[in-house]
Amino acid sequence: MIQTHLVDLDELVQTVRDINTREYIAEAIAAYRARAYRSAIMGTWVAVAYDIIGKIRELAVQGDAAAVKFTTALDAAIAQKGQTTSRRSKPYRDRKRPTEPVPQHL
Repeated sequence: MIQTHLVDLDELVQTVRDINTREYIAEAIAAYRARAYRSAIMGTWVAVAYDIIGKIRELAVQGDAAAVKFTTALDAAIAQKGQTTSRRSKPYRDRKRPTEPVPQHL
């Protein structure tokens, strides 16, 4: 027989080591409770990605070769993103929207 043990979400939040990750996941849980399910999914994804990258950075500090390689590539990509301009000449919000023809009423 399979035994299931359910844990309260608030208890799970307290098990998260990193304070920033804990805040991200708490925000995702708040969205879930507010029935903002898409926001909850996105918030959870952000929390997980942030936590994984943080743990890889910890491994890099400890000298793990693969982690060092990953963080070096990640930091280079982040630096390049900050230095390059977007492919768009103007930010999207500043572009003129296409105008639709005005209906001609007779």
